[in-house]
Amino acid sequence: MFNNLGNSIRWERKRANFKDEIEWACRYLGKEDRVVWYLGIIQRAALMKMKIDGGIVERPLRSKIQKMMKGFSLHRVRTEYLYNFKDEWEHCRNMQDMYGHSDMLGYPFFSESEKGRVPKSPDQVLGDFGKMEEEIQDAYKNERYCNDGSPFIEFDDQWKWVCVPEGKSKQEANAMRHCGNGFGKPNDMLLSLREPIRKGNLNLWKPHLTFILNDGYLGEMKGYANSKPKQKFHPYIARLLEDRRVDGLRGGGFMPKSNFSFSNLSVPLRTQVLAKNKNLDFDPIGRFGDLIVEVDDHESWYQTDYVKNKQLVTSNSPP
Repeated sequence: MFNNLGNSIRWERKRANFKDEIEWACRYLGKEDRVVWYLGIIQRAALMKMKIDGGIVERPLRSKIQKMMKGFSLHRVRTEYLYNFKDEWEHCRNMQDMYGHSDMLGYPFFSESEKGRVPKSPDQVLGDFGKMEEEIQDAYKNERYCNDGSPFIEFDDQWKWVCVPEGKSKQEANAMRHCGNGFGKPNDMLLSLREPIRKGNLNLWKPHLTFILNDGYLGEMKGYANSKPKQKFHPYIARLLEDRRVDGLRGGGFMPKSNFSFSNLSVPLRTQVLAKNKNLDFDPIGRFGDLIVEVDDHESWYQTDYVKNKQLVTSNSPP
């Protein structure tokens, strides 16, 4: 599929290594037609970029490429290549695996027409999965309680952080209206902040936050329905960050702008955390926006449109 195209493509700010893209597609898309659909986006981009750069000189090859690219404009090829599909799809795949939703499992990535199969756009695919996710959330909207996991941190008011060592939880997914980290990474641990609820003779636990801990670092850190954690939960978050089992915050994952950021804490809470966990590793700005240039293994330039960026930059954290 990528013969005579080299090992990778760099177009504007995005670079795609063909081997990495094939491995990602096989892991996260699974079905052969979905893998072909995704790699087709990368292939068309590589061919278009080669054409723009004047790298196609052999006439037979030009004719073959012209036939393969029929019906695909420069605008569509460029837009689909630059589209941030991978992070959004991993969330959709989590939802699909967690619930085994038949419509998601059988969803076609190609439309049938008189001229044959036509690949859908990434925007259409994710839009359709978004609608199916809303249907799932509506179906489980009354299931707001969990009983899995074991205590990680317990509070005097009976609230607690619970750890689900498997790294995923269908109960958490149902109660919190998200994917429950269904297709997470190796060594993931799901941490859930839960409130005790008494109903008649029953003691129930209502989750409010879902954080993912991996090798000491917190990745996704979100509230109900992937929302940003509310300020009223900050004291519970601060207590978690004081724990020496937490080395730092990385963020990332689905909807990264909705993740909790260390600078969301008040200065007194930040001071309190760093007094007890002096080596806590965190980004004072947060990881938002698109990667522009990797300087080396430790430094990069990012372009961000995060609306509160000014406040985050000027907020002062203790040394």
